[in-house]
Amino acid sequence: MTSFALDHEWVEMTSGSEPVLDSTFAYLEIIVNDRSTLAILDKRGKTVRSRVLVPLFPLARWLVSNWWALFFEPESPYRNIFNPGYFSRHSMRSVGDGFAFPAFAIHPEGSFARLEWNQTSTAFQNIDYVSEGSAHIKRSLVSEGVSDLIESVLSRLEARDVGDEGLLDEWKAIREIPEEEAEFCEAAARLGLDPYDLDGDSAQSLIEIWEALPVMVRKDVFSASEFSNLGRAADWVCSGLGKIERDDASDGTWKRIRSLIGRGEVGQFPWLEGYRVAREIRGKAGFGDSIPIDLEKAAGAEFRVLSDEKPLIRGIDALFGMSKHSAPCCFTPKRNKTGQRFVQARALFDFLTLDAGQPSVITCAITERQQASRAFAAELLAPASLVKQRISSDAISENEISELADEFQVSEHVISRQIANHRICSILEPAFEPTEKWESGSNWNQTG
Repeated sequence: MTSFALDHEWVEMTSGSEPVLDSTFAYLEIIVNDRSTLAILDKRGKTVRSRVLVPLFPLARWLVSNWWALFFEPESPYRNIFNPGYFSRHSMRSVGDGFAFPAFAIHPEGSFARLEWNQTSTAFQNIDYVSEGSAHIKRSLVSEGVSDLIESVLSRLEARDVGDEGLLDEWKAIREIPEEEAEFCEAAARLGLDPYDLDGDSAQSLIEIWEALPVMVRKDVFSASEFSNLGRAADWVCSGLGKIERDDASDGTWKRIRSLIGRGEVGQFPWLEGYRVAREIRGKAGFGDSIPIDLEKAAGAEFRVLSDEKPLIRGIDALFGMSKHSAPCCFTPKRNKTGQRFVQARALFDFLTLDAGQPSVITCAITERQQASRAFAAELLAPASLVKQRISSDAISENEISELADEFQVSEHVISRQIANHRICSILEPAFEPTEKWESGSNWNQTG
């Protein structure tokens, strides 16, 4: 059974610190799927426990301040390289106030949330966090658990007649927000922005770009883009979808193939849904075990990949849409063959699973649909069962992965992920090969 709770037991404290802290000290235990996630080492007593003693007001304040990010800002690898603030918005480790909160992070991924907890050492406290793990559960369950803690903290302060420093007003503003304002806050959060900290010009620009994009692709564009590049990304998306719609590719048999795919299990993890659809189409459409697979030849129908001459927009890999004759098409700035094959396969997943004729944006963001399409493409182009047949030992080298990638005509990364995700075997670390300078004892850091 999936569950999430920020369980706590109030403790009477008279430390002489701020009243909001003294009044909200509690033993905090984080429950995921009916199990405690925290293992806390007491460095003095050499014991391990599952609860930590902290004031909950700072945690409640952090949860309210980062509400929109916690539930609407997906992890986007390329963007987060240039946006280190993502960690501070998603991990309780950033709560601060001089207390050692756990490195427990909430990553929204659509209707699911990915929860992660990591080992953490403290320099000035008597505890270390020694457990680590992760879980995917319904985002609504996480939202309920977070809301319960905030409400409990506010009730505790009210019962103690202690001021909440504006926390109640901020929380009510979130709970009672009008639908149009909530849409704006969600859009800003998807970009990694604080919706309450935007100047007038930035807010207006965000609204104009949001409204200019087709409704079906807005969330995906904002989830993968940087605000500084948002206008260019939106222009590229609108232009690319227009080129797809004007293309003269013929329909062929794709509609028939689409009708072969059944509905998946409600609430299924996205990557499992991707695997399911890939296996169904290989079987039901007669693709069989052909390697490497050519989608157009296998289906006997066109599925064009339109190549863009403009440079790649960071975070956005491709577009999917239907031609003027209702044929599926993919538009991408990727130039190499393996990259094009992979985004074509991801586009096929959208064609098979989205409402007929609905366009989509294919991105690097870690959201529910993007994860499903990546899993589908990997399993379609390099089925785990066929990869496993070609591996005769319990470990594989970098060179062997490269050979498999050549055979399946996918990237080495795809093969590595299939091996790891399906637990086919272990992957050997590459051997260290000394350079000539290192062997001769030269100072390899020396310049000039």
